[in-house]
Amino acid sequence: MSGRAGAVCASSPAGGSTGGHFNAVAYQNGRYDYAITAVVDPTWSWRCTGHIETGSASVSG
Repeated sequence: MSGRAGAVCASSPAGGSTGGHFNAVAYQNGRYDYAITAVVDPTWSWRCTGHIETGSASVSG
């Protein structure tokens, strides 16, 4: 995520965990886009994107 606007980076030791909070509804109109990468294998990543449904009117597209 380095170099992206609003990017947040965190690291965790092997077997550990890292937690965080980002209010996607307040700051990104309910949209989220994040990637998880592994230092031990730079070719591996897992990316999640989506939209949090709140029941409020929103625009897709």
